[in-house]
Amino acid sequence: MKKIMLLICMAGSLSLSVAQSVKLSVNAGLNLSSYSGSELMWGSGTSNVTTSALTGFHAGIVAGVDVAQFSIQPGLLYTTKGSNYVATTNEVSTGGSYTNTTTDKQTLNYLQLPVNVLYNIPVTGLGKLFIGGGPYAARLLSGKDDFTSTATQIGTPTNIVGSGVVSSGNGADNIKKLDYGANALVGIAFKNKISFSAGYDYGLAKLSDNGYANKNHTLSFSAGYWFL
Repeated sequence: MKKIMLLICMAGSLSLSVAQSVKLSVNAGLNLSSYSGSELMWGSGTSNVTTSALTGFHAGIVAGVDVAQFSIQPGLLYTTKGSNYVATTNEVSTGGSYTNTTTDKQTLNYLQLPVNVLYNIPVTGLGKLFIGGGPYAARLLSGKDDFTSTATQIGTPTNIVGSGVVSSGNGADNIKKLDYGANALVGIAFKNKISFSAGYDYGLAKLSDNGYANKNHTLSFSAGYWFL
């Protein structure tokens, strides 16, 4: 009985020690995201595609546990991804040949769980620098597709402007619900509990079953405040 009580006390002390060492931070910042592939998410006959970064944001909570010079930091973030791109297609129809130029902005909204392992470098009188990374998994919550399509035939352009909701799930015309990959993180944490960091998410999951290799890539800049 004494041994059991001793084990219970040791377990309680360990749990209390871990609980006291857990910190919480509110984080938010800027995302610059794009697709890694060079093809359109939908459609065929694409001859030339150029992509550019989509501006978005992220916000959420990060937990931290310090172990010697290392920190384990899981988080839960609402984050936007996606891409801007321009696609030019040369096609031939019964009425003759024409060029179709599509300008598209696809915004994808995710709930993301990153788990980073960081190495801390103390800076006297300032705080600490940190560097590291880890895996992430994300679930698609919603998405939007805004586009302008201009078809030019015999010098006469025809414009089509529209927007729609991105469909999620399996299938050639849908975005998969699950995204995953690896991320890298570097930053500084000050003694006043404010931190700044830059990160990069490298998506490993194909976004669709349409045969293209599009994946999420996101550069982020974040500010945080450790309130515990």
